[in-house]
Order: sequence, then C-alpha cells, then structure tokens
Amino acid sequence: MSSEAYVSFAPGTVNKDRLAQAVGCSDAAEVGSALAMGYDPNTAITWPMGAPWFTCLEVPLLTVAVHQGSLDIVTLLLKKKVNSNKRRGFPKPPAVYAASRNQTDILAKLLEAGADANLMDNLGCTCLHWAAHNNSVEALELLLEHKVDLNLCNKLQFTALHWAADNGSSKAAQWLVNHGGNRKAKNCLGQKPLDLAIRSGHIDLKNILE
Repeated sequence: MSSEAYVSFAPGTVNKDRLAQAVGCSDAAEVGSALAMGYDPNTAITWPMGAPWFTCLEVPLLTVAVHQGSLDIVTLLLKKKVNSNKRRGFPKPPAVYAASRNQTDILAKLLEAGADANLMDNLGCTCLHWAAHNNSVEALELLLEHKVDLNLCNKLQFTALHWAADNGSSKAAQWLVNHGGNRKAKNCLGQKPLDLAIRSGHIDLKNILE
C-alpha cells in the first residue's frame, strides 16, 4: 500500500486506510492484520489541531501510536522497520514525544529500534530535556545507555539541567550533576541552572546546583 495515503481523523470524515484507522483506535490485533496484508507502516495521517489554529499536521503512524500510549502497536510498527526518527510535520520525533509524555517503556522500545537519543524537537529540546523536566531518573538512565549528550542545549541554550532546575526536578538535577551535567552552563539570558531554581522558588536545589 502507498505511503502517500493520508487519513484524517477529523469529525465527519471517512478513514479509508485500514492500518491508520486501527492505529487511531488502538486496535493492536487489527494493526497486526493490516501490516500482514502489506499496508505501509510509514503512512502519514493528517491530524487536525484545535482552536485557535485550526491547522492539520502531517503525522507518522508511529507518532500516533506513541500518542495513544500503545506499546503493543509501537512494537508492531517497529518490527516492520518503520522509520523511528521521522516526524514529518509533527513538532517532536517519536522518541522525544515519548519522553515528553513520560512513557519510558515506549521510549526504551524506540531507542532499542535505533531511534536517535539526541534528536531535537521544534524547540531544540531532546529526550534528555524532557526526562529532566519530568524528573524521571529511569528515563535518564536509559538515555545514558544510548550515548546521550548530557549538556546538549536547546535553541535558547537551556541544558537538561536548566530544565530540571527551572521545574524543581530535584532527583533529575542530582542525577545530572552526578553524571557530568554542567552547573556553570549559561542560557541565552546568561542564567545558570541555580539562577533558574532560585527564580522559580526551588531553594531546595541550591545545595545540588552550587
């Protein structure tokens, strides 16, 4: 089946792609059947966004499966060699999206299949930024195994440690410092992680970040 089949889940439309429909409905059995029939796992859908933009994004089925939180469907798609790094029009690559949603099991599966742990979203944030934001030491440990750059900056020169500090993610901040996170790194405004922690009222992080 063609990878150029676009399917909308907007109200009132008819979804003509069996695989896309199955992924959208989180029906793992039907996804397996459609893949066995030869439907292309790299198919994209058009994903309508709500007010105030009323725009449609071109989204890979793998990203939809991540959105649905379906490890089974993510696994089925990856077994068919779906591109684990492609985001098309969506703001986040699949692994970054999983990290942002604190889905460590799905993140692990994506990384195991070859997803790049250092890919960035549209803001320049990596899986590491989101794991730090979510205070997930489990995700941080997983990313370290996949050679993540602990001091990679986003477009505003925020490291993961900046994000942990700004969000009050104490476990993540301590983990990052223990593993080489740069406490002296400055963002685009010249702020160190400690500056952000104090600004945001997270005084308990002072001993970690000084």
